[in-house]
Amino acid sequence: MKITKVLTIASLLAASTSSQAFTWYEQSFFQDQDLERLINSDGSDINTNSTLDVGDRLSGVLSFDTISNYNNTLSQNFTAMNEDFTGIFDVEVISKTGSLATGFTYEFGATATFEATYGAGAAIAFFNQTPGNLNVQTCSSVADCESKATDGVPNPYLVLGFTGDADEQWASRSDTDDLAVVKATQAQTALGNFYMALGIITNNTGKTFLETAIDPTVCSLGRLDCAGDGKVLGATGSGNIKGGAGLVNGYDARSNFDMTMTTVPEPASIALLGMGLLGFGFSRKKSK
Repeated sequence: MKITKVLTIASLLAASTSSQAFTWYEQSFFQDQDLERLINSDGSDINTNSTLDVGDRLSGVLSFDTISNYNNTLSQNFTAMNEDFTGIFDVEVISKTGSLATGFTYEFGATATFEATYGAGAAIAFFNQTPGNLNVQTCSSVADCESKATDGVPNPYLVLGFTGDADEQWASRSDTDDLAVVKATQAQTALGNFYMALGIITNNTGKTFLETAIDPTVCSLGRLDCAGDGKVLGATGSGNIKGGAGLVNGYDARSNFDMTMTTVPEPASIALLGMGLLGFGFSRKKSK
C-alpha cells in the first residue's frame, strides 16, 4: 500500500514538471530539417544574382524532428506527439574568404530586419505549438512555411543570437558560392557544413539554462574561432548544407541541423529520485 502511494505521488510530480508537451533533458540534443533562401543585399533573389556575397542574407525555416538526452537512451518524436518545435532564422554574411579551388568560408551576423522583430543580436526564433502543422517537405511558399513555423504566435518560445560573448559565432564552409548550383543539386548531396554557438536573447521556455561547451574538435579544426572559454550560455550546433533540387516553394537549399542545450535539473526530478530511493529503502526493509 505504501509503495503504491509512493508511485502515485511520483507520477503526479512527473506530470507537473513541464508546461509544454515535450520534456527537456539536462542536456538536450535536437535534430531538424531546414529550408533556406538567398536574399541579396538589394532585396532581390537568386534569379537576379545567385552569388552569396558579403551583405547578402540567408533566411529560412526549420522544424525539429526529435529531442534526445546526452547518450540517446531517451528520446521524443515531435511528429508522434503532434507537436511542433520550429523556427525561423535570418542572418547576414559579414565575411567571405576562399575560392572555387579551395572552397568558401563564411561568417554570419544578425540582420537589422530580424533584430527589429526579435531583439538586438537575434538570429533564430523558435516556436512550440500543439498541434503541429509545419512540414518542410510540403509547405507551399515562403509565406506558408513561415506562417506555419510561427503559427501566428507573437512571442517566440526561445530566441538565440549574438549577445557579446567572444565564443558566439555562426560560420560555414561550402564547395560553391553560387546558390544556383546548390539549388540544382540533389537533396541527398552535401555541399558543405556549418557551425554555430549562440547565446540566449529571449527565454520563454520556463527553463533555466547552463553553459554548453563547444565541441573541442570544432575549435581545434578552426571551424569556429572559440575566442573565449569555449562555452556559450545558449546553444551549440552544426549541420550539412544540401541541394535544393525539386524545391518549388521559394527556397533554394536544404540543410539539416543538430543543436545542443543544457538546462538546470528540475527540482521535481530531484524529488522523484528521493521518492525512488524511499520506495527502494521501504521494499528492502520489508523483505528483511
